[in-house]
Amino acid sequence: VPHLVSEPATDLLPESVAEAATDPLVSLRLVPGPLVVDTGSQQALWGRESVPDRVGRAAERVQALLGHDGVTLLHLTGGRDPAARIARAPWGEKPPADVAADPGAPWPGSVPEPAPPLLPEDQPPVLLLDAKGAHVEVSGRARLSARPAVLVLGGSPLQVAAWAGPWPYHEQPWRPVTSRRRARLQVSTDDGRAFLLALEHGAWRVEGVYR
Repeated sequence: VPHLVSEPATDLLPESVAEAATDPLVSLRLVPGPLVVDTGSQQALWGRESVPDRVGRAAERVQALLGHDGVTLLHLTGGRDPAARIARAPWGEKPPADVAADPGAPWPGSVPEPAPPLLPEDQPPVLLLDAKGAHVEVSGRARLSARPAVLVLGGSPLQVAAWAGPWPYHEQPWRPVTSRRRARLQVSTDDGRAFLLALEHGAWRVEGVYR
């Protein structure tokens, strides 16, 4: 570990230089060496190109305790839902075939980036009200019935500071049994939080939390 001393090491310098090196050190400049370009590839844990043997053995031991699906890797795939864009594959296996969907391809009805980092599994219901206390709805032409003013989350009213959307999404309209019709809305509240809301069958739910 480099350290500074109050007296210069004149015995290690030539005589002509040692005579001039009588003042204390007042500055130290560190110059970086050669830089390596980051390729952006992260094929293993901790950004390494290959998986160290000890990491692989640790993952296999966890799989032996928790089962084959106890250790999974996340793979980015295409889709309209934030949750649908993440696919899991057990450690040591290749990604599932549907992961081949291009994440960069156009996905009509998808929410613009960035995706919410938190996706609640239960998707709690909320109320989205306008300034008069009426429920905010979305028309068939993807227009809001009124400006959102209050978001009631867990019984607590939050003032809406800003909003964006809605983004309508009609999934598999050619299949009446599995068809789904939804609209999404990004909402930020005055307490600094932001949510991704989804309207389906006349009810709003929290589909994602940004912060």
